[in-house]
Amino acid sequence: MTKGRIVHAISGFYDVAVAGGGIVRTKPRGIFRKKGQSPLVGDWVEVDETDEAVISQIYPRKNSLIRPPMANIDKGILVMSAKEPDFSPYLMDRFIVYLGEKRIEPILLLTKMDLLNREERKAMDQVLEGYCSLGYTVISNEGEAFASYLAQLSDEWLLLMGQSGVGKSTMLNRLLPELKLETGDISLVLNRGRHTTRSVTVYPYQEVFIADTPGFSSLQLPYMDKEDLGHYFIEWKDLSPLCKYQPCTHTHEPQCAVKEFCMENDFHHRRYEHYLKALEEVSQQKPHYERKR
Repeated sequence: MTKGRIVHAISGFYDVAVAGGGIVRTKPRGIFRKKGQSPLVGDWVEVDETDEAVISQIYPRKNSLIRPPMANIDKGILVMSAKEPDFSPYLMDRFIVYLGEKRIEPILLLTKMDLLNREERKAMDQVLEGYCSLGYTVISNEGEAFASYLAQLSDEWLLLMGQSGVGKSTMLNRLLPELKLETGDISLVLNRGRHTTRSVTVYPYQEVFIADTPGFSSLQLPYMDKEDLGHYFIEWKDLSPLCKYQPCTHTHEPQCAVKEFCMENDFHHRRYEHYLKALEEVSQQKPHYERKR
């Protein structure tokens, strides 16, 4: 028996990285299919190589995602472009909520900042300063900023997430030129990129592992109670208990400390508007029962 971690999945086969740096191509035992459970990239597994290499055990996960199908992620790198496609603060906040619900630390990475003119750059800097003030790590992918950030990390799995066309493949090519990943251009009609990554693949880089995932143009929020949504707007943590009515949805209730706070400046007010849009979506969700993974 050998313990390892799944680094790639394709057509029912799973490549497992094992001690010593080797990669073993495996298939899961049939018992997992009977249980309705599938291995995921990022899973810690036990591999039995007695006959043919098979996955005999999947260890408990600290988190898991359906889209992309991965497990045990430490940080989510939210790759957003300043232009082409245009930057969307609302999409960024949706990403933050999505990762927060999965207990994954979000890291905000901005690309294509060089495409902004002076006034656009000033406005963008104000938005990014707002996220920095909340305690989020914000990186502008100019020069070696992202590589310098990665150099500070050790033994962590990072997930690159973002719309198609924001520059994930270009960024990976810069870090790992030997990959020669295909990059996509932008659809001028839809203002989004063409998908160039078609499966989840994990690449070792210095002391970390980076998972590149297929890009997408929309993101569905996970099912949650509407009262829980506000937990993922971290600036409200100390304010929510001060609301007169508990639990407070921060919408119609009088003497709501969160609403009063959000009227103080444009950044917090915009975040509040994003919360209201997400709340409407969450309120209309129906419980869904996912196949075990």
